[in-house]
Amino acid sequence: MAYAILVKDPSIHSIYRIAEDEDEKNSLNIFENDYRVIEISEADFTSLQQVTKRLSTSTADSITLEPISGGTEIIESDLKRLHTEIIKSINRFLKNNSNNPQYSFWNTYKSTLENFDYSTITFPLTKSWEPYCTDNSISHKSPLQIP
Repeated sequence: MAYAILVKDPSIHSIYRIAEDEDEKNSLNIFENDYRVIEISEADFTSLQQVTKRLSTSTADSITLEPISGGTEIIESDLKRLHTEIIKSINRFLKNNSNNPQYSFWNTYKSTLENFDYSTITFPLTKSWEPYCTDNSISHKSPLQIP
């Protein structure tokens, strides 16, 4: 079972984190009592991870997703900016969490982003980064999965 983690207040419709399974949920650096931890289907998890759907509404114990409409065109400078922001988030996690079970994955993914060869992409990229990774066998996770 996968999970969506949202702030406690159901009137705030924003996903804080997602987790692929119980182990990943347990490795997040959160106090579960401060959040709504909602079980979601694997299909909903994949839609959030691959950025094909976004949160539409939420209640105390459920979420509704809606497709992200409109075309995606990402230019090289935007992708580099995205990677820089993801690396900053990963660095914040890595700084004080060397014993976290997710440490090795995020350290490796950070290296992947830092050493990515942008010349291998034809810009504009017509999909978000996550589906690009899936299509090109690049091991990745969503920034929403960073503990």
